[in-house]
Amino acid sequence: MQYEFHEACLCLPDQSKEEYEELCESIKQGFREHEPILLFEGKILDGRHRYKAAIANNITPIFKQYEGDDPFDYVKKTDFARRHYVSQEQKALIFTDLITGSRKWQETKQKIRKEQKAKEWATKSGKVNKNEPAQPVQVHDDKERQERAKVIGVNRGAIQRADLINKNPELAAQVKSGTMPASKAVQEIQKQKLKTRLDEVATREAIEPTGLYDVIVIDPPWPMQKLERDERPNQVDFDYPTMTEEDMANLQIPADENCHVWLWTTHKFLPMAFRLLDTWKLKYVCCFTWHKPNGFQPFNLPKYNCEFALYARKGAPSFLDFKNFSVCFNAETKGHSVKPEEFYELLRRTTGGRRLDMFNRRTIQGFDGWGKETKKAD
Repeated sequence: MQYEFHEACLCLPDQSKEEYEELCESIKQGFREHEPILLFEGKILDGRHRYKAAIANNITPIFKQYEGDDPFDYVKKTDFARRHYVSQEQKALIFTDLITGSRKWQETKQKIRKEQKAKEWATKSGKVNKNEPAQPVQVHDDKERQERAKVIGVNRGAIQRADLINKNPELAAQVKSGTMPASKAVQEIQKQKLKTRLDEVATREAIEPTGLYDVIVIDPPWPMQKLERDERPNQVDFDYPTMTEEDMANLQIPADENCHVWLWTTHKFLPMAFRLLDTWKLKYVCCFTWHKPNGFQPFNLPKYNCEFALYARKGAPSFLDFKNFSVCFNAETKGHSVKPEEFYELLRRTTGGRRLDMFNRRTIQGFDGWGKETKKAD
């Protein structure tokens, strides 16, 4: 007779090839052949690898019936603790499967008892008792995560990542089996979310400015890619659409007769930025430099801890205030491509007229927005 494996037993990953071969050799030597296989409801609850090893070596296993009332809780308290896991996230995923299975098991038992009582009551009274549907159990709030992390012995970050991975059954199965690192699974999920968002942005109609402007800030989506790194699973492609130099050169800059223009760029794209200013027929004047508290350091090169806003003009615009007006300023970083509020405050103080922020990804006080990611005013 061939036995199936209980769902609780299958929450745990298979042994590695080396572990299984070692188990087979142990059983051949007679060390574990008399250790009973635990059965529940006609299925193997504990000892599935011993069962497979015994059958493979023509050894008749010994069976014993599980007498408890929660097979998932049994596996959680016994087999789960004996296993070795490749990552905290794998451990958290498997533990979550077990506690979820235990809760569903208890809910099913309660539902069966209620139905039995309802039938008994209906038989005695001749009436139908309508039971309220069971409410789903929420297991992923912050308090529950903290408790789960403490019980499992992992950090809360691992629990959060495990819950994220669990939303994708295919990736979750690979992480639980140990065939995919949790960092890679998180990276794949983030990439899919990013692709979905970029596809939505690509189909959105751009909000174009009306009329001409006296002040324009341009933060173009330079044609670059971010490297993927396993040690930083959230570091995937940039979270906005990019443009080629030809695309940007064809832009119509809505500059008035006398207009201040700032073009944001990084070290890599400085040459392209100067070419674009020439193409747009804007006269370069000076370079504003944002000094950051941190930055990226390429191999065998100094740390790039600044960005540039090339200041150019159309015509002869004038500034309103020159107090504390310097081309260098310090400001914290708030996320990739998020330009500092200190810069915009400087422009609000020193310039006047209509202001435009091209390719902005957030609402800037005192500036109109332009681009597909700009939200229309209510």
